[in-house]
Amino acid sequence: MKRVVVPIAIVLLAACGDAGPELATAVRDTLPGGIPRVVSPGPTGWADSTDPRAWHLVADGVFRGEEGTPSELIDPSSLAVDAAGRIYVADRKPVVIKVFDASGRFLHPIGREGEGPGEFRAPFIAVHGAFLVVHDPQLSRTSVFDTAGTFVRSWPSSCCYWAEISVDSAGLAYVPTTRGEGLEDRGDLRVRYALDGTARDTLRSPRGPEPATWSFSGSSGGAGQVNRMFMMTAVPLSPTTVRANHPGGGMVYGFAQSYELVRTSTGTDSALVFGRAWTAEAIPDSVRQAVVARAVERLGESFSESAINDAIAQAEVPRVAPPYSEVSVDGEGNTWARVGADDGLLPVRFDVFARDGAWLGQVAVHAAIPRFGAVRWTSDALYAVLEGEDGVPAIHRYRIERGGRE
Repeated sequence: MKRVVVPIAIVLLAACGDAGPELATAVRDTLPGGIPRVVSPGPTGWADSTDPRAWHLVADGVFRGEEGTPSELIDPSSLAVDAAGRIYVADRKPVVIKVFDASGRFLHPIGREGEGPGEFRAPFIAVHGAFLVVHDPQLSRTSVFDTAGTFVRSWPSSCCYWAEISVDSAGLAYVPTTRGEGLEDRGDLRVRYALDGTARDTLRSPRGPEPATWSFSGSSGGAGQVNRMFMMTAVPLSPTTVRANHPGGGMVYGFAQSYELVRTSTGTDSALVFGRAWTAEAIPDSVRQAVVARAVERLGESFSESAINDAIAQAEVPRVAPPYSEVSVDGEGNTWARVGADDGLLPVRFDVFARDGAWLGQVAVHAAIPRFGAVRWTSDALYAVLEGEDGVPAIHRYRIERGGRE
Protein backbone atom coordinates (compact mmCIF):
# COMPACT_ATOMS: atom_id res chain seq x y z
CA MET A 1 0.00 0.00 0.00
CA LYS A 2 1.34 3.43 -0.90
CA ARG A 3 1.17 6.22 1.61
CA VAL A 4 0.22 9.47 -0.10
CA VAL A 5 1.52 12.63 1.54
CA VAL A 6 0.14 15.92 0.33
CA PRO A 7 2.55 18.79 0.98
CA ILE A 8 1.16 22.17 1.88
CA ALA A 9 3.28 25.28 1.56
CA ILE A 10 3.05 27.65 4.49
CA VAL A 11 4.05 31.22 3.75
CA LEU A 12 5.17 33.34 6.67
CA LEU A 13 4.67 36.99 5.90
CA ALA A 14 5.98 38.41 9.13
CA ALA A 15 9.20 40.37 8.83
CA CYS A 16 12.34 38.91 10.34
CA GLY A 17 12.18 39.36 14.08
CA ASP A 18 8.50 40.44 13.94
CA ALA A 19 6.41 38.56 16.52
CA GLY A 20 3.26 39.21 14.48
CA PRO A 21 0.25 41.51 14.86
CA GLU A 22 -0.90 42.60 18.29
CA LEU A 23 -3.39 40.20 19.84
CA ALA A 24 -6.34 40.52 22.20
CA THR A 25 -6.33 39.55 25.86
CA ALA A 26 -9.01 37.21 27.16
CA VAL A 27 -11.31 38.73 29.79
CA ARG A 28 -11.67 36.52 32.86
CA ASP A 29 -14.30 36.89 35.56
CA THR A 30 -16.35 34.75 37.94
CA LEU A 31 -20.06 33.98 37.64
CA PRO A 32 -22.34 33.41 40.67
CA GLY A 33 -21.41 30.17 42.35
CA GLY A 34 -17.73 30.70 41.64
CA ILE A 35 -17.88 29.52 38.01
CA PRO A 36 -14.94 30.90 36.00
CA ARG A 37 -15.83 32.58 32.70
CA VAL A 38 -13.48 33.52 29.87
CA VAL A 39 -14.57 35.77 26.99
CA SER A 40 -12.13 36.74 24.24
CA PRO A 41 -12.78 40.04 22.41
CA GLY A 42 -10.48 38.81 19.64
CA PRO A 43 -7.94 36.08 18.93
CA THR A 44 -5.31 35.70 21.62
CA GLY A 45 -2.96 33.25 19.87
CA TRP A 46 -2.66 34.35 16.23
CA ALA A 47 -4.27 36.96 14.00
CA ASP A 48 -4.80 34.97 10.80
CA SER A 49 -3.33 32.11 8.80
CA THR A 50 -0.29 34.16 7.75
CA ASP A 51 0.71 34.89 11.35
CA PRO A 52 3.84 32.87 12.25
CA ARG A 53 2.10 31.87 15.49
CA ALA A 54 -0.89 30.37 13.64
CA TRP A 55 -1.93 26.74 13.82
CA HIS A 56 -2.67 24.78 10.64
CA LEU A 57 -4.28 21.48 9.69
CA VAL A 58 -1.77 20.04 7.21
CA ALA A 59 -2.64 17.11 4.94
CA ASP A 60 -0.34 14.34 6.10
CA GLY A 61 -1.50 11.10 4.52
CA VAL A 62 -4.27 9.28 2.65
CA PHE A 63 -4.83 5.55 2.54
CA ARG A 64 -7.67 3.23 1.60
CA GLY A 65 -6.26 -0.27 1.66
CA GLU A 66 -5.81 -2.52 -1.35
CA GLU A 67 -8.81 -3.41 -3.45
CA GLY A 68 -9.81 -7.04 -3.16
CA THR A 69 -7.74 -7.66 -0.02
CA PRO A 70 -8.69 -7.75 3.70
CA SER A 71 -7.32 -4.19 3.99
CA GLU A 72 -9.82 -2.68 1.53
CA LEU A 73 -12.16 -0.10 3.07
CA ILE A 74 -15.76 -0.66 2.00
CA ASP A 75 -18.03 1.37 4.28
CA PRO A 76 -16.12 2.73 7.33
CA SER A 77 -18.36 3.85 10.17
CA SER A 78 -16.09 4.58 13.16
CA LEU A 79 -12.43 5.40 13.84
CA ALA A 80 -10.03 5.15 16.76
CA VAL A 81 -6.31 5.96 17.01
CA ASP A 82 -3.95 4.76 19.74
CA ALA A 83 -0.87 6.41 21.24
CA ALA A 84 1.41 4.66 18.73
CA GLY A 85 -0.56 6.08 15.81
CA ARG A 86 -2.20 2.78 14.90
CA ILE A 87 -5.60 3.35 13.28
CA TYR A 88 -8.63 1.16 14.02
CA VAL A 89 -11.46 1.28 11.47
CA ALA A 90 -14.88 -0.26 12.02
CA ASP A 91 -15.89 -1.32 8.53
CA ARG A 92 -19.10 -2.84 7.18
CA LYS A 93 -20.00 -5.29 4.39
CA PRO A 94 -18.86 -7.45 6.14
CA VAL A 95 -18.62 -6.01 9.64
CA VAL A 96 -15.07 -6.16 11.01
CA ILE A 97 -12.52 -3.86 12.65
CA LYS A 98 -9.38 -3.32 10.56
CA VAL A 99 -6.09 -2.21 12.13
CA PHE A 100 -3.43 -0.20 10.27
CA ASP A 101 -0.10 1.16 11.43
CA ALA A 102 0.72 4.87 11.31
CA SER A 103 1.96 4.57 7.71
CA GLY A 104 -1.28 2.95 6.54
CA ARG A 105 0.04 -0.62 6.37
CA PHE A 106 -2.64 -3.18 7.19
CA LEU A 107 -1.83 -5.17 10.34
CA HIS A 108 -4.75 -7.45 11.24
CA PRO A 109 -8.53 -7.64 11.73
CA ILE A 110 -10.34 -7.63 15.09
CA GLY A 111 -13.62 -9.44 15.70
CA ARG A 112 -16.22 -10.39 13.14
CA GLU A 113 -19.90 -10.03 12.31
CA GLY A 114 -22.27 -11.96 14.54
CA GLU A 115 -23.80 -12.06 18.00
CA GLY A 116 -21.47 -14.36 19.92
CA PRO A 117 -18.55 -13.44 22.18
CA GLY A 118 -16.14 -11.19 20.31
CA GLU A 119 -18.69 -10.50 17.57
CA PHE A 120 -20.76 -7.43 16.73
CA ARG A 121 -23.32 -6.01 14.30
CA ALA A 122 -22.87 -2.22 14.53
CA PRO A 123 -19.52 -1.38 16.16
CA PHE A 124 -18.59 2.07 17.48
CA ILE A 125 -15.04 2.08 18.77
CA ALA A 126 -12.55 3.86 21.04
CA VAL A 127 -9.09 2.90 22.25
CA HIS A 128 -7.38 3.38 25.61
CA GLY A 129 -3.90 2.08 26.30
CA ALA A 130 -3.77 -1.61 25.38
CA PHE A 131 -7.56 -1.97 25.05
CA LEU A 132 -10.11 -1.42 22.30
CA VAL A 133 -13.68 -0.71 23.42
CA VAL A 134 -16.51 -1.68 21.05
CA HIS A 135 -20.07 -0.54 21.68
CA ASP A 136 -22.82 -2.21 19.66
CA PRO A 137 -26.21 -0.44 19.98
CA GLN A 138 -27.84 -3.08 17.79
CA LEU A 139 -26.95 -5.82 20.28
CA SER A 140 -27.17 -3.56 23.39
CA ARG A 141 -23.68 -4.67 24.34
CA THR A 142 -20.25 -3.20 24.99
CA SER A 143 -17.12 -5.32 24.58
CA VAL A 144 -13.40 -4.98 25.27
CA PHE A 145 -10.57 -6.46 23.17
CA ASP A 146 -6.87 -6.03 23.59
CA THR A 147 -5.29 -4.17 20.69
CA ALA A 148 -3.84 -7.41 19.32
CA GLY A 149 -7.43 -8.56 18.74
CA THR A 150 -8.03 -10.92 21.67
CA PHE A 151 -11.55 -10.73 23.10
CA VAL A 152 -11.46 -9.84 26.82
CA ARG A 153 -15.03 -9.34 28.06
CA SER A 154 -18.43 -7.84 27.33
CA TRP A 155 -21.44 -6.55 29.30
CA PRO A 156 -25.04 -5.48 28.59
CA SER A 157 -25.28 -1.74 27.90
CA SER A 158 -27.76 0.28 25.83
CA CYS A 159 -29.48 0.04 22.49
CA CYS A 160 -30.77 2.22 19.76
CA TYR A 161 -28.58 5.32 19.87
CA TRP A 162 -25.99 5.16 17.10
CA ALA A 163 -23.19 7.56 17.99
CA GLU A 164 -19.46 7.64 18.57
CA ILE A 165 -18.04 6.58 21.95
CA SER A 166 -14.86 7.64 23.74
CA VAL A 167 -12.63 6.68 26.65
CA ASP A 168 -11.26 9.42 28.91
CA SER A 169 -7.82 9.65 30.53
CA ALA A 170 -9.13 7.86 33.64
CA GLY A 171 -10.12 4.85 31.54
CA LEU A 172 -13.89 5.43 31.65
CA ALA A 173 -15.83 4.54 28.51
CA TYR A 174 -18.63 6.98 27.56
CA VAL A 175 -21.56 5.05 26.05
CA PRO A 176 -24.69 6.89 24.79
CA THR A 177 -27.92 5.65 26.33
CA THR A 178 -31.66 6.29 26.46
CA ARG A 179 -32.16 4.52 29.77
CA GLY A 180 -33.57 6.05 32.92
CA GLU A 181 -34.81 9.36 31.60
CA GLY A 182 -37.15 8.46 28.76
CA LEU A 183 -36.87 8.91 25.03
CA GLU A 184 -37.06 12.68 25.33
CA ASP A 185 -33.48 12.55 26.58
CA ARG A 186 -32.20 10.59 23.60
CA GLY A 187 -28.59 11.57 23.00
CA ASP A 188 -28.20 13.63 26.16
CA LEU A 189 -27.06 10.78 28.41
CA ARG A 190 -23.73 8.98 28.62
CA VAL A 191 -23.16 6.05 30.98
CA ARG A 192 -19.54 5.96 32.15
CA TYR A 193 -18.18 2.42 32.47
CA ALA A 194 -14.90 1.18 33.85
CA LEU A 195 -13.32 -1.25 31.42
CA ASP A 196 -14.27 -4.15 33.68
CA GLY A 197 -17.91 -3.36 32.83
CA THR A 198 -18.78 -1.56 36.08
CA ALA A 199 -21.15 1.38 35.52
CA ARG A 200 -19.72 4.32 37.46
CA ASP A 201 -22.33 7.03 36.80
CA THR A 202 -24.41 8.75 34.12
CA LEU A 203 -23.30 12.00 32.56
CA ARG A 204 -26.08 14.22 31.27
CA SER A 205 -25.63 17.36 29.20
CA PRO A 206 -28.39 19.94 29.69
CA ARG A 207 -30.86 20.29 26.84
CA GLY A 208 -31.00 23.66 25.14
CA PRO A 209 -33.71 25.30 23.03
CA GLU A 210 -35.15 22.93 20.45
CA PRO A 211 -34.23 23.65 16.82
CA ALA A 212 -36.90 24.26 14.22
CA THR A 213 -38.03 21.00 12.57
CA TRP A 214 -39.68 19.69 9.45
CA SER A 215 -42.15 16.79 9.85
CA PHE A 216 -42.90 14.22 7.17
CA SER A 217 -45.52 11.49 6.94
CA GLY A 218 -46.39 8.98 4.27
CA SER A 219 -46.94 5.33 3.49
CA SER A 220 -45.34 2.58 1.48
CA GLY A 221 -46.17 -0.97 0.46
CA GLY A 222 -48.65 -2.64 -1.86
CA ALA A 223 -52.17 -3.90 -1.42
CA GLY A 224 -52.76 -5.67 1.84
CA GLN A 225 -49.64 -4.28 3.51
CA VAL A 226 -49.22 -0.57 4.12
CA ASN A 227 -46.42 0.83 6.24
CA ARG A 228 -47.01 4.22 7.78
CA MET A 229 -43.91 6.39 8.14
CA PHE A 230 -43.29 9.52 10.17
CA MET A 231 -40.07 11.45 10.55
CA MET A 232 -38.86 14.74 12.00
CA THR A 233 -35.64 16.43 10.98
CA ALA A 234 -34.04 19.69 12.06
CA VAL A 235 -34.24 22.56 9.59
CA PRO A 236 -30.76 22.77 8.01
CA LEU A 237 -28.39 25.42 9.38
CA SER A 238 -30.55 26.01 12.46
CA PRO A 239 -28.84 26.52 15.83
CA THR A 240 -28.88 23.39 17.95
CA THR A 241 -27.26 21.83 21.00
CA VAL A 242 -23.74 20.53 20.37
CA ARG A 243 -21.62 18.38 22.66
CA ALA A 244 -18.31 16.53 22.71
CA ASN A 245 -16.80 14.18 25.26
CA HIS A 246 -13.63 15.60 26.83
CA PRO A 247 -10.53 13.36 27.00
CA GLY A 248 -9.79 14.73 30.47
CA GLY A 249 -13.26 13.72 31.71
CA GLY A 250 -16.73 15.18 31.32
CA MET A 251 -17.77 17.06 28.20
CA VAL A 252 -18.03 20.39 26.43
CA TYR A 253 -21.45 21.54 25.27
CA GLY A 254 -23.21 24.61 23.91
CA PHE A 255 -26.62 25.69 22.68
CA ALA A 256 -25.51 27.73 19.60
CA GLN A 257 -27.87 30.58 20.43
CA SER A 258 -24.89 32.74 21.39
CA TYR A 259 -21.15 32.18 21.34
CA GLU A 260 -20.83 30.44 24.69
CA LEU A 261 -19.56 26.96 25.53
CA VAL A 262 -19.50 25.10 28.84
CA ARG A 263 -17.00 22.56 30.18
CA THR A 264 -18.68 20.20 32.64
CA SER A 265 -17.17 17.36 34.66
CA THR A 266 -20.39 15.78 35.92
CA GLY A 267 -23.10 17.10 33.62
CA THR A 268 -24.59 19.16 36.45
CA ASP A 269 -21.65 21.43 37.19
CA SER A 270 -20.03 24.20 35.13
CA ALA A 271 -16.27 23.90 35.51
CA LEU A 272 -15.67 26.63 32.91
CA VAL A 273 -17.77 28.91 30.69
CA PHE A 274 -16.00 30.33 27.65
CA GLY A 275 -16.64 32.02 24.31
CA ARG A 276 -15.73 34.96 22.13
CA ALA A 277 -17.09 38.17 20.64
CA TRP A 278 -19.18 37.22 17.63
CA THR A 279 -21.07 38.81 14.76
CA ALA A 280 -23.49 36.59 12.85
CA GLU A 281 -22.49 35.73 9.27
CA ALA A 282 -25.05 35.89 6.45
CA ILE A 283 -25.78 32.55 4.73
CA PRO A 284 -25.60 32.88 0.92
CA ASP A 285 -28.88 32.08 -0.85
CA SER A 286 -26.98 29.54 -2.94
CA VAL A 287 -26.14 27.59 0.22
CA ARG A 288 -29.73 27.78 1.49
CA GLN A 289 -30.99 26.46 -1.85
CA ALA A 290 -28.38 23.69 -1.88
CA VAL A 291 -29.27 22.35 1.58
CA VAL A 292 -32.96 22.26 0.65
CA ALA A 293 -32.17 20.43 -2.60
CA ARG A 294 -30.12 17.85 -0.69
CA ALA A 295 -32.94 17.36 1.82
CA VAL A 296 -35.47 16.84 -0.98
CA GLU A 297 -33.21 14.31 -2.71
CA ARG A 298 -32.60 12.38 0.52
CA LEU A 299 -36.24 12.34 1.59
CA GLY A 300 -37.45 11.39 -1.87
CA GLU A 301 -36.34 7.83 -1.16
CA SER A 302 -38.99 7.49 1.56
CA PHE A 303 -41.70 10.11 1.03
CA SER A 304 -43.85 11.36 -1.82
CA GLU A 305 -43.19 14.63 -3.58
CA SER A 306 -46.37 16.13 -2.14
CA ALA A 307 -45.43 15.15 1.44
CA ILE A 308 -42.01 16.73 0.99
CA ASN A 309 -43.37 19.91 -0.56
CA ASP A 310 -45.91 20.23 2.25
CA ALA A 311 -43.17 20.06 4.89
CA ILE A 312 -40.18 21.86 3.40
CA ALA A 313 -39.98 25.60 2.96
CA GLN A 314 -36.75 27.33 2.03
CA ALA A 315 -38.00 30.44 3.81
CA GLU A 316 -37.58 28.55 7.10
CA VAL A 317 -33.85 28.00 6.51
CA PRO A 318 -32.00 30.67 8.55
CA ARG A 319 -30.46 33.63 6.73
CA VAL A 320 -27.64 33.96 9.26
CA ALA A 321 -25.37 31.19 10.52
CA PRO A 322 -25.29 30.11 14.17
CA PRO A 323 -22.04 30.82 16.02
CA TYR A 324 -20.99 27.18 15.69
CA SER A 325 -22.44 23.96 14.31
CA GLU A 326 -20.24 21.35 15.99
CA VAL A 327 -17.67 21.07 18.75
CA SER A 328 -14.73 18.67 19.21
CA VAL A 329 -11.92 18.37 21.76
CA ASP A 330 -8.45 17.22 20.73
CA GLY A 331 -6.17 15.00 22.79
CA GLU A 332 -4.49 17.99 24.45
CA GLY A 333 -7.82 19.39 25.67
CA ASN A 334 -8.16 22.21 23.10
CA THR A 335 -11.72 22.82 21.87
CA TRP A 336 -12.38 23.09 18.12
CA ALA A 337 -15.70 24.78 17.30
CA ARG A 338 -16.81 24.48 13.69
CA VAL A 339 -18.06 27.87 12.51
CA GLY A 340 -20.02 29.43 9.67
CA ALA A 341 -22.53 28.05 7.19
CA ASP A 342 -20.08 25.59 5.65
CA ASP A 343 -22.62 23.21 4.07
CA GLY A 344 -21.19 22.76 0.59
CA LEU A 345 -18.58 25.46 1.15
CA LEU A 346 -14.83 25.13 1.54
CA PRO A 347 -12.70 25.68 3.45
CA VAL A 348 -14.16 24.28 6.66
CA ARG A 349 -13.28 26.65 9.52
CA PHE A 350 -12.66 25.98 13.19
CA ASP A 351 -12.30 28.37 16.12
CA VAL A 352 -9.68 26.95 18.48
CA PHE A 353 -9.97 27.51 22.25
CA ALA A 354 -7.15 26.68 24.66
CA ARG A 355 -7.68 24.51 27.71
CA ASP A 356 -8.13 27.64 29.84
CA GLY A 357 -10.94 28.88 27.54
CA ALA A 358 -9.07 31.62 25.66
CA TRP A 359 -9.88 31.87 21.95
CA LEU A 360 -6.58 31.29 20.18
CA GLY A 361 -7.65 31.93 16.59
CA GLN A 362 -9.16 30.28 13.54
CA VAL A 363 -7.93 27.32 11.46
CA ALA A 364 -9.20 26.45 7.99
CA VAL A 365 -8.87 23.18 6.07
CA HIS A 366 -9.74 22.59 2.41
CA ALA A 367 -11.53 19.29 2.95
CA ALA A 368 -15.17 18.30 3.33
CA ILE A 369 -14.78 17.07 6.91
CA PRO A 370 -18.09 15.38 7.83
CA ARG A 371 -19.97 16.45 10.94
CA PHE A 372 -21.08 12.89 11.60
CA GLY A 373 -19.41 9.61 10.86
CA ALA A 374 -15.87 8.37 11.08
CA VAL A 375 -13.91 11.34 12.47
CA ARG A 376 -11.37 11.30 15.31
CA TRP A 377 -9.17 13.98 16.92
CA THR A 378 -5.93 13.07 18.69
CA SER A 379 -3.27 15.18 20.40
CA ASP A 380 -1.56 15.94 17.11
CA ALA A 381 -3.95 15.15 14.25
CA LEU A 382 -7.44 15.02 12.81
CA TYR A 383 -8.49 11.78 11.08
CA ALA A 384 -11.55 11.58 8.84
CA VAL A 385 -13.10 9.23 6.30
CA LEU A 386 -13.70 11.07 3.03
CA GLU A 387 -14.98 9.75 -0.29
CA GLY A 388 -12.89 10.34 -3.37
CA GLU A 389 -14.25 11.35 -6.75
CA ASP A 390 -14.46 7.65 -7.56
CA GLY A 391 -16.76 7.11 -4.57
CA VAL A 392 -14.17 5.00 -2.75
CA PRO A 393 -13.70 5.89 0.94
CA ALA A 394 -10.24 6.69 2.29
CA ILE A 395 -8.74 7.70 5.63
CA HIS A 396 -7.31 11.25 5.55
CA ARG A 397 -4.94 12.46 8.24
CA TYR A 398 -4.39 16.17 8.91
CA ARG A 399 -1.49 17.00 11.23
CA ILE A 400 -2.09 19.80 13.76
CA GLU A 401 0.86 22.09 13.12
CA ARG A 402 1.11 24.48 16.04
CA GLY A 403 2.98 27.65 15.10
CA GLY A 404 5.08 29.57 17.57
CA ARG A 405 6.44 26.45 19.26
CA GLU A 406 10.17 25.97 19.41
